[in-house]
Amino acid sequence: MKKASRIVTFLFLALFGAGCASMPAPYKPATEGRINNAERDVALEIRLDTETPVIAIGDPIFLIVTIRNVGPNRVWLPQQPTVLISWIYPDGIHDNFLKELREEERLAPHQLVCLEPNQQISQRVEVRTYYFDRLGVTEFRALLHTGRNTNPDTGPTWMGRLQSNSFGVRIERRTKKKMSDFRIVNGDAPDQPDA
Repeated sequence: MKKASRIVTFLFLALFGAGCASMPAPYKPATEGRINNAERDVALEIRLDTETPVIAIGDPIFLIVTIRNVGPNRVWLPQQPTVLISWIYPDGIHDNFLKELREEERLAPHQLVCLEPNQQISQRVEVRTYYFDRLGVTEFRALLHTGRNTNPDTGPTWMGRLQSNSFGVRIERRTKKKMSDFRIVNGDAPDQPDA
């Protein structure tokens, strides 16, 4: 009886220990700048950059999303492709813009753009950070999504999902200005009280 209880206890501890060891730690961003982890596609590349690699909470982040034809043939895309921006806060929590991702849409010829080999289109996206409450590196990523074009009068368009590289932006606490940060300007000022 004692032998059976020892075996059961040993198996329980072994299974419990194996379960704990197999749980990966949540990913927490720590790298500032561009990370070369973009998904690969034979026709397109999507790249994410920023004009604002370090910002204070409340300042906007300006991201540049570039879609480039990296293949040998021309590629047709919607003029306004669906790009979803997502991010991971410093504590590992994921968030994103809510956007409808259509699996099919009917695009007329004037709604398409042709990218010849090595041509690209870019879009500037503003992310407001007044509700961000976590300091440190927040990692951003862009997802290009194009559904099937159901219009038989147009040629084939690229369809699928493709993720950009990640880009880590440092988010810092807003510093309060001290009175010594303001300089006194000599001269008449229209708002001065009468002496």
